[in-house]
Amino acid sequence: MTDTAGNTAAGTGDTSTKDTTADASPTASVTINDGDGFISDAEKAAVGFTIVGVDPDAVAMVRFSDGNPLHDVVRGPGGDGSSAVDLSGLTDGPIRPRNGDSTESRK
Repeated sequence: MTDTAGNTAAGTGDTSTKDTTADASPTASVTINDGDGFISDAEKAAVGFTIVGVDPDAVAMVRFSDGNPLHDVVRGPGGDGSSAVDLSGLTDGPIRPRNGDSTESRK
């Protein structure tokens, strides 16, 4: 077999696995672990969050946004798991984790 650049290969001995579960249900979700629905001034430097439902062959990244893309904070523990993030650079008001359904607001 020859490609358009003139490279040749026998076409044997090369295997691959097709990912048939990309974005399989249930979809990944993120929960902010603050307990009361508000991230206070004392909490904003270390906001805990948990990601669940990540496909085993995927890596989860969470984007926290206050509506201004210049302030966005992106973090991820990799797959399912918990981590913490510093949101002190975001503007006070609603904060949305991009792949989550809940909106939390800072005081």
